[in-house]
Amino acid sequence: MTMTPRSTESTLLEWYTRAARPFLEHHAPGHLASLDQQSKRLAQLTHASREEVAACFLGAAGVGKSTLLNALVSERYNLLPHGGVGPLTAQATVVRYADAPYFRATYLPASALNRILFAIERAHEIATRRALDPAATEAVAAALDEEERREAEAAVPVSSPDDPTEGARDKIDAYERQVRLLIQGEQQGEIDAPFLLDALRTVLGLPLRWNGRPLTPEERGRIEWLRECIKLPLRNGAHREQRADGDLETFLRDLREHASGFLAPLIKRLEVGWTADALREGLTFVDLPGVGVANDEYRNVTAEWIRDRARAIVLVVDRAGVTEASADLLRSTGFLNRLLHDSDDAEAEPVSLAVVMVKVDQSADAAWQDEKLLKPGSARKWGEHWRDVHARAVDVARAQLRQELEKLSSEGPDATRDERQAALARVLDTVQIHAVSAPQYRLWHLQDDEERPRIKSAEESRVPELLFALRTFATDHRARRDAQLAAARADFQRRVRASLDLVRAEWELDARAEREAQQLREELETFLAPKQRELDARQGAFREFLRESLPAQIDAQVNAASLQAKEDIARYLGRLKKLHWATLRATVRRGGAHLNNKGVHLDLPNALALRFEEPIAIVWSKHVLTALRRRTAELGQDYVALVGEVVTWARSQDARVQGRFVEALHESLVAQTQDLASIGKDAVDELKKNVRAQLYAQLVTRVRQRCQVFVDQKSDVGPGVKQRILELFGEELAAGVVEIARPAAAKVLRDNYNAIQAEITERFAAYQNPLDSARDAIVGSHQDSIRRSDAERRQGVLDQIDTIARAAPETTVAPSATD
Repeated sequence: MTMTPRSTESTLLEWYTRAARPFLEHHAPGHLASLDQQSKRLAQLTHASREEVAACFLGAAGVGKSTLLNALVSERYNLLPHGGVGPLTAQATVVRYADAPYFRATYLPASALNRILFAIERAHEIATRRALDPAATEAVAAALDEEERREAEAAVPVSSPDDPTEGARDKIDAYERQVRLLIQGEQQGEIDAPFLLDALRTVLGLPLRWNGRPLTPEERGRIEWLRECIKLPLRNGAHREQRADGDLETFLRDLREHASGFLAPLIKRLEVGWTADALREGLTFVDLPGVGVANDEYRNVTAEWIRDRARAIVLVVDRAGVTEASADLLRSTGFLNRLLHDSDDAEAEPVSLAVVMVKVDQSADAAWQDEKLLKPGSARKWGEHWRDVHARAVDVARAQLRQELEKLSSEGPDATRDERQAALARVLDTVQIHAVSAPQYRLWHLQDDEERPRIKSAEESRVPELLFALRTFATDHRARRDAQLAAARADFQRRVRASLDLVRAEWELDARAEREAQQLREELETFLAPKQRELDARQGAFREFLRESLPAQIDAQVNAASLQAKEDIARYLGRLKKLHWATLRATVRRGGAHLNNKGVHLDLPNALALRFEEPIAIVWSKHVLTALRRRTAELGQDYVALVGEVVTWARSQDARVQGRFVEALHESLVAQTQDLASIGKDAVDELKKNVRAQLYAQLVTRVRQRCQVFVDQKSDVGPGVKQRILELFGEELAAGVVEIARPAAAKVLRDNYNAIQAEITERFAAYQNPLDSARDAIVGSHQDSIRRSDAERRQGVLDQIDTIARAAPETTVAPSATD
């Protein structure tokens, strides 16, 4: 039976754990540290090979992501939310392949609704000049932690109705529409605040307060649903799963309620399984929330996917193409910084970018209609206009992307310009541009007599072309993973076999007299003395590099990067002078994040954090990790070279040291020392994420705190508010945040570096003196031969090795270093 590659890894690891390792633990315990580490890495790669390939769809709210995704997933049905439903939290909707349709919903806890109720009740008190009821407010706030209460208070308009502030009610208005959707099943329509407040209190089991109108039976039914849903998060990991089970109509109706109906605002996570050919090979579509809804949540969700989990980014733009705002998403979501973190890591998995233009068919509609009016009777068919518009759109989008990325490259600090330009150049070299018509693709498949498609084949919509590109991407990514896994599997099996062969060679030796072993040791000591002095010097230099040189470089590089970040942040904040004072004040009052009614999107915590993180990413990736890997690999190469000289000497001894044993010893030692070059690799990959996450979180917190202090001191009211805000930005944020962030960044890097250093120190202990190991192995073989002179015992060990070798799974073994 031929096993699949994935089953081979599991079988190989099981064979090592149950058969080879116990034997080696008794006969060659010194080999286990390296082999155990290799087995751990093989297990990690095996797990990674089974992970889905996530393609994340990113774009502004309302651009048309969901329409596109629905067409890609299903030719007939709408599975994903669209229509501008703003959730209480900005969740990502994940769509993956399933043999039978299902969806799995995880709901927000009751505290999310408490937070909303707290904010809109306080806003209603302000709007109606109603006196604050501390007891009623505290009853709502009791379920909130400090962060949730801060967020609720930030949403409440600070100004009075007589002193309106731009965007003061934006978030409250959004909350009220979402509560209307929860209770009444639709967002649009007049807001009856007293009714909605009491209805939300009913959901939460709180006393009624506002004398709202009675509930209808339909509204009572929704409230019962909501009360059941908010109880589920109380049980850790609880969720609701529903399968079609032959009733597709009911399944789609319930999915619609979760995706865009009355339950949508309460969804924390939504996972949809569907029988989509595009997803059959492990490709997963992730619909990320659009910019403009719940800035804090948007940032958290996009960071989780874009910075850590996405293998491809699909930037969805409308027929206007790649604008400054859409291109800036690549920076604000952390995509660009992710490339910078991996800029000097040849083994980092590549992240692909595709730009998809939607609504381009609207341009074809306009051109067709115009020509029909100007040239009645001789106007070209709609399809011809579509082909012309499509070709132009792709060329224009590529040029726009290049222009916008060059602008992004020029805006950053000078110190990281080369790395930023190189990262963006890789994006431009590999990016795919597509212009599609999802509506026409759907119409062609539906073939509805009441609304006929304007295309003659599905291919004309260009959606199949996009689907093929996404499937190809997933296939290529899996091929890279499989190749990496196959190489690791072969290397691991070769190393285990080398260890077993060494034990075999030792037991097959003829007995040697103690006198000959001692004579051999004395000659080896003479040969090894100068080699040992050379090794001591190299090990000492490496220890000094680990303990002194590299930590000092971290501090120096962080200081230099901080100066660059300070200049970059100052330039960015300086551009905010042109904004209206009310926009600036609304931004400060909301902790630094605000979307005004003209579409101006400010997210200071995110923008400043990313601008500080960018040069730090280069410090970590280029100056710390690259230097660490280079010096570690160099010491490993020194070990290999010195051991090679010992083996060369041993080979020259002819009959005194048996050739088969020397060859087995050489292969085993080479395999072990090769492992030194990969020390820290697994920790580095994980700690890169820690550097990003820890530094990012600290900077965001600092910006929020500065803004909150400004508001608490009432500096956001009265004459001269714009000048005070600009001084806050220029003095507090540009300078103060960097000064606070600099030691935080240095600490994060040092802490993560110390973790890697600890692993390196621990692992090098196994190779503390390879010359002694080589000497003891050669001389020890003579001494051991006396103890193994009993033929019957020797044969038992050799039989045991044969049994272990026969039980090994058949797999291709990579060529050894000596082949």
